[in-house]
Amino acid sequence: MSLPIVVIGSGPSGAVAAHTLIQRGIPVVMLESGDTLPSGILLRVNGRTILRRRPKVNPRGATHVTGRNPNTQWWVHLDPGGLTNLWTGAVPRFSPEDFTEGEQLDTRYRWPVDYEELVPFYERIEKMMSISGGHRETPMAPQGVFRYEQPLPRGWQAVDRAAQARGQALLSVPIANGAPWMFARQGTAFNSFTCLVVPLLQSPLFELRTGAHVLRLELDATQQRVGGVVYQDRASGQQHRISVAGAIIACGPLNSTKLLFDSACAAFPEGLGNREGVLGHYLHDHPHEWFSLELSKPISRLDHCIYLTRRPFGYPPLMASGITLGAASVLERVLSHTPLPGRKIGVQIMGSMVPTEDNFALPDRQKIDDFGMPAIRVCIDFDKDVKDNMSLARKNLREVLEDAGYESRMIHEPNVLCPGSSVHFAGTVRMHNSPVYGMLDRYNRLHAVPNVLVTDASCFTTCPEKKPTLTMMALSCRAAERLADDLKRGTCV
Repeated sequence: MSLPIVVIGSGPSGAVAAHTLIQRGIPVVMLESGDTLPSGILLRVNGRTILRRRPKVNPRGATHVTGRNPNTQWWVHLDPGGLTNLWTGAVPRFSPEDFTEGEQLDTRYRWPVDYEELVPFYERIEKMMSISGGHRETPMAPQGVFRYEQPLPRGWQAVDRAAQARGQALLSVPIANGAPWMFARQGTAFNSFTCLVVPLLQSPLFELRTGAHVLRLELDATQQRVGGVVYQDRASGQQHRISVAGAIIACGPLNSTKLLFDSACAAFPEGLGNREGVLGHYLHDHPHEWFSLELSKPISRLDHCIYLTRRPFGYPPLMASGITLGAASVLERVLSHTPLPGRKIGVQIMGSMVPTEDNFALPDRQKIDDFGMPAIRVCIDFDKDVKDNMSLARKNLREVLEDAGYESRMIHEPNVLCPGSSVHFAGTVRMHNSPVYGMLDRYNRLHAVPNVLVTDASCFTTCPEKKPTLTMMALSCRAAERLADDLKRGTCV
């Protein structure tokens, strides 16, 4: 058998890359640092989630140092499936303009791919996930492929009309909720490990090694390609090396960045492929607020969340916000199973920020991780423009509700903005046509070492206000398809 492609990480981007390669007949070895299988409980009855118990977050491996904002968080879950053990399952598509509007500020913010290129991969991933959503096309939130119809609750039609008058829209959030009737011993309906990786174990082309923490990629300097991957067995402490045809890194934005730094060598002393000094820079995040509102009169309670889209394109580029509305408490969620209306709604606002070089994740030589390598120093904060944008989003929501006839008051103040709380770090191994502004080309390959791909959210050039998982998986699927094509033709470097 030919040398395998090593996929590092079994989260959503790694899982879909492995799945794609195996379908194309390419041998894959998946290395997963976690060793505890997904746990939790999920019970859905007649399209409603009755019981959900997620596993606790596993902080192992989150060794980091904060800078700029000392409250910066780094959430990890080093078990198979990664953060799909914990996620909400929301999977909106990015809009066509999300890939291009940053160019109004500077060429460094122009993605090397566009929406139309991703459409077939969006569709493929959506079909894998059995998504529930509302069929409606808007410029700010393109319609996906949904298996289960989830219409906007009738009581919210007046709010939708008020939103439309402002150029916005109210939609049912596309969510990978699974089948209407299901019981699973996992905390989420779609877990990338159980749904995509476990079925691959039947293939003779696939090998899974859990408890395998990757330490570095080894460069064959004569060919300018990676020829081996070294990992440590967590149980025995022994190190092992695999000879590879290539590697797909999908460890999560900060761990993928750290692995490239840890893979420094004579040819790349500042990190594998880091020829222009871009690695680790342009870190960005979703500023994230949550709070509850009490309305002046009752409205239909929400079991399935709904979404107020961003304001129309044309506002300052890369400065937008999306608002998710749902149950304000466990009691409100229980009562949503009855026809009784209520006055309390939970609100989550997800904003955006302009990626800059001075927000970064770089090695800190003063602190060492569990494997003897430098920890990562995470330096990021939200500036005045970001905070003003979040205030504007709150104001916009209350005005839309008021236009629909609902006065509102905050039950409690929003949380203090804290980098990392949304669990949406991105951009530190970014894509760009120019290696001056990005580590990766348009197929997620390192410009300087093209048999290494990075397919998690660290590849994002910019990040709009929408949740990133679906786009991350679509990019990973596209990159894996191109890699398979090249391997079949014998043209992969």
